Amino acid sequence: MHGWSYSVGLWHTLRRPEVCVFGLPGNVGPQVLSGLANRIRQGVVLHEGERRSDVIVGFDVTIRPVTPDWYLAFFGAGVDFYQRPPMPMVQVCWPDKQGRFAWEADFDPNFRSHQPMLWLTRDKHPSDPWAKIDPYRD
Repeated sequence: MHGWSYSVGLWHTLRRPEVCVFGLPGNVGPQVLSGLANRIRQGVVLHEGERRSDVIVGFDVTIRPVTPDWYLAFFGAGVDFYQRPPMPMVQVCWPDKQGRFAWEADFDPNFRSHQPMLWLTRDKHPSDPWAKIDPYRD
């Protein structure tokens, strides 16, 4: 399983969805979010399903909505901040080295488990380590 990063406060201050990214190495995830948050503060609006070339150098990413049934598993600080879901959240999805996304044919299987597909509800998500995270465990 790989790490993830997410914003808290974009919805509160700008009425723009919070943003998350999964599976990037080291401090790349927070850097991606910081750069994207700066652009959002300057007026950039993220649209669900859009491809963007200004997020990760050399690769397009796509923006997907996150369904609220994942919030407690991954975004506890955001839920605590807002006191209850749902605050809107979008996921920045990155491609494999050939530019294919996890839901596309021929996506590199070595990267399949690096990022969940949070636009799918838990009951429709592939069985992988992400789907096994239990937000109610001790």
